[in-house]
Amino acid sequence: MTDLASLARDLHDLAARAELLARSLESAVAHLDQHEPSQTVVKPLLTPAEFADLIGVHTRTVQRMRAAGQGPKPIRVRGAVRYRRRDVEAWLEGKRS
Repeated sequence: MTDLASLARDLHDLAARAELLARSLESAVAHLDQHEPSQTVVKPLLTPAEFADLIGVHTRTVQRMRAAGQGPKPIRVRGAVRYRRRDVEAWLEGKRS
């Protein structure tokens, strides 16, 4: 019977610690939600997926556009396709005109 009482006390202690931890985490999350980053990082190069998200199409559409020579001119960085943000912005501006 003593072992059962000991296990019950241990379980009660663990539950109390878990509750304290949960409150602490909730407080930390609330604190983070109140503080927004002071600066937004603007990447000069976009991946095809980022470019697709920006213009609201699927990445496969971006691949087709590139193959057809449409859209902003891509560049290769260490073999990976990238789009210069300034080229994307200029292309979008031209589409609005």
